[in-house]
Amino acid sequence: MAATYLPVIAGMRPTAFPDFDREQWTTCYIGRLDVGDVFALTGELPFRPAVLLEIRTEAIPGETHGRVSGMARYVDTGEPAPDFKVHANVSAVVRCDMRYRVQR
Repeated sequence: MAATYLPVIAGMRPTAFPDFDREQWTTCYIGRLDVGDVFALTGELPFRPAVLLEIRTEAIPGETHGRVSGMARYVDTGEPAPDFKVHANVSAVVRCDMRYRVQR
């Protein structure tokens, strides 16, 4: 099922999961996200969801979670979000009922 109310992102298309009948969000560590997830960092206000386009993980000696960096695009306008580089255990909210799928 396609979610037609979301912006088009080159090479990706929004797809809803059939087990959800409404928009639903949950929290997780940003290091657990995958390309295509719709997310927002919980410490940023205003809350502005973005689609994860790229994520890289970097181990840090002596630290359990390491660091992640990546790129995203805002869902509301389709504009690029600022690149991020944060600890992998930073809290994020992720949308459970849909995500963007990479088109091949």
